[in-house]
Amino acid sequence: MYLEFSRVGLDPAGRVLLSINILLSLLYIIIPLYYFLERGVYTILTLALMGSGNIIISLVTLYRYTLISRHPYLINLPSFMIALSSPRLTPQRRGFYINRVFKIILAAGLLIGLYLLPILYYTLQDLIYASPPDPFPIIIYSISAPIPILLYVIYSMKRVYTQLSKEAI
Repeated sequence: MYLEFSRVGLDPAGRVLLSINILLSLLYIIIPLYYFLERGVYTILTLALMGSGNIIISLVTLYRYTLISRHPYLINLPSFMIALSSPRLTPQRRGFYINRVFKIILAAGLLIGLYLLPILYYTLQDLIYASPPDPFPIIIYSISAPIPILLYVIYSMKRVYTQLSKEAI
């Protein structure tokens, strides 16, 4: 399925989200390098891998139009792709909706990166002071924190799809 769409640039909010995602991923790489260079490469790699999700999300967002035009099956949202292929939508509107979906993905990546900051803090505290902190708060945090992120993604994608289906049908 080939879709014709305009390559619409990210709006200012999307550019800010992309920049923060890139800065956050650099933070996850720089902190381990600064503090734990003498401890070995495994400690650095373990902590730096926490930020790799933000790097991947940023790269996918930068190459979103290439991915959708060459590999539409990677966007595994069949009803979204069917609504997007409606002849009522202009190429500019298709680009607009593609940007909205990727802005949601960027926001989710940013929230996940921010969610991992306390876990990074607990890991660094354990490595610096050689004594593990109390595990109870981090266990509760690890279980409860992803729920609002998931609800945000579901709600935002539903809103975008609802607007798209109203415009396309």
